[in-house]
Amino acid sequence: MHWYTTLYIILLLVAAGVSIALAHYAWKHRPIVGATLFSILMLAIAQWSLAHFGEAISQPLPAKMAWSKFQYIGIAIAPVAWLAFTFEYTGRGNWLIRRRLFWLSLIPTTTILLVFTNDWHHLVWREVSLVTTELGSQLVVQWGNWFWVHTIFSYGCLLIATIHLFTSWRYEIAALYRRQTAALLFSHLLPWLANISYLFKLTRADLTPISFSLSGLALARYALRFPLLDAPPISHKLVVDSISDGVLVLDKQNYIVDVNSAGQQILAPIHPHPIGEHITTYWPDLAESLKLPAELVVQHDETTRTYEVNISPLYDWRKRPRGRILVLHDITERKLQEALRDDLTRTMVHDLRAPISNSLFALEMLKGDLANSSPDSKLLLEMTFANTEKTLQLVNRILDISRLESGEMPITAVSIYLPDLVMRVLESLKPRALEKELLLINEIDASLPPAWADAELIERVLQNLLDNSIKFTPHGGTIRISAVLDDTTTPHRLLITVSDTGPGIPADIEARIFDKFVVGNHGLGGSGLGLAFCQMALAAHDQEIWAENLPERGAAFSFTLPLAPVSQLESA
Repeated sequence: MHWYTTLYIILLLVAAGVSIALAHYAWKHRPIVGATLFSILMLAIAQWSLAHFGEAISQPLPAKMAWSKFQYIGIAIAPVAWLAFTFEYTGRGNWLIRRRLFWLSLIPTTTILLVFTNDWHHLVWREVSLVTTELGSQLVVQWGNWFWVHTIFSYGCLLIATIHLFTSWRYEIAALYRRQTAALLFSHLLPWLANISYLFKLTRADLTPISFSLSGLALARYALRFPLLDAPPISHKLVVDSISDGVLVLDKQNYIVDVNSAGQQILAPIHPHPIGEHITTYWPDLAESLKLPAELVVQHDETTRTYEVNISPLYDWRKRPRGRILVLHDITERKLQEALRDDLTRTMVHDLRAPISNSLFALEMLKGDLANSSPDSKLLLEMTFANTEKTLQLVNRILDISRLESGEMPITAVSIYLPDLVMRVLESLKPRALEKELLLINEIDASLPPAWADAELIERVLQNLLDNSIKFTPHGGTIRISAVLDDTTTPHRLLITVSDTGPGIPADIEARIFDKFVVGNHGLGGSGLGLAFCQMALAAHDQEIWAENLPERGAAFSFTLPLAPVSQLESA
């Protein structure tokens, strides 16, 4: 056997093996856009290559013809699969409706049927003979009419796919995606060159299946590894590039597939070429907070910049998740102003606590001295004492919130038996509830496992939530506190809910209900710090709190607590 024939046969086997491996790789990564159709395409190329290998090593004419017919399964499927892959890969998968796929499949299906029935009509091969050359026995063919129909259709599919791809991504050719663009150019042009060379007798053997295999390798290495089509539509690219905020697009594996100019400048101090890098290169902890707004701190020369990161999901036309969009907004100046404001507030409040405490002590002493004074004097003293006491409580609350924000408040976690804690809080608030004839319902199950938290902070959280409910629930209303074991998370946790039959949360403050100094227009007073304290106290435990209006009436505030470790329960 001539060395050229031997090399050709080996290349066909290699092409088949590579195509099968790529099909398997793509099938395992089906969430990537176009991966399923790419897998079908590679299977068609593998079948084509193996059947072509069978034809190359066969000697008798009937055997060669049998293998030649068999390879037309892959030959007929490949152009349509290539076209469908290109459309889905470029975000035009909605074009691939069943009706269009049916019409597209008519010619390939007809071709396969005519190939296997060629002996009756000779529409594919008009005449076939076998000649022996230095390269071995080869088929000499006079093509029938249907072969040219099939060829024109196949070239049409390839041409449409190529034109569509490069008109869709013409801006990226000269911009961000040089490696991907080179891969796509290579993958689309190589099969053209190989097939035209064979049809016009420029090559001794048909290199088309080998060229398709090489094209698939290029696509898998760059297009599926760095998915261009996970990036935003080109029509939006110039707009996105003009945004002063950094914009990053992540694929489903959290690789950066697109970034605007501002984003590149932000990330440049960490790594100058972000596209293709995993987001953890820039933000090791981001994977744990991809569903929440977060912050990114970047060192720029001698200055440190802080960016607020807003994360939004990215969907394709079928509403399937394709990745995420990250918007990086520079909040350095705002953070500096907040730090200055907090320092000033903390200093002022701290300086106020001492004189207020002294005033409260003096008023307490005056109570005894004014025992025989007039009722008006006593009333005035009581009002002054009560207001001074409230002012001191407000000052202490502000200081506690400031300490929680800065992480200066120590958290002493202990095993908490929730039924006892709730009962203690309800007993302390019962007189106020009786004044308004409110019904306090305790639905805490005694069989709940203990929580693991700072008992003093959690008691204050419960006091704040129940105190709010008592304040806002109208005369004769109901306040309910319940807790369940939330086993939908790992590790399990307790879910505590305080609900009431009050007016609910006003719509204008619902989104800001846990912000400091936010109060409604209910005219019932309040510092706007109670719920802010609750959120920060629970955040210090890495737990959550949220609020919602109930469908019937009232509001519900829910928060979570971790369970006590088994070791603590055993030691207890």
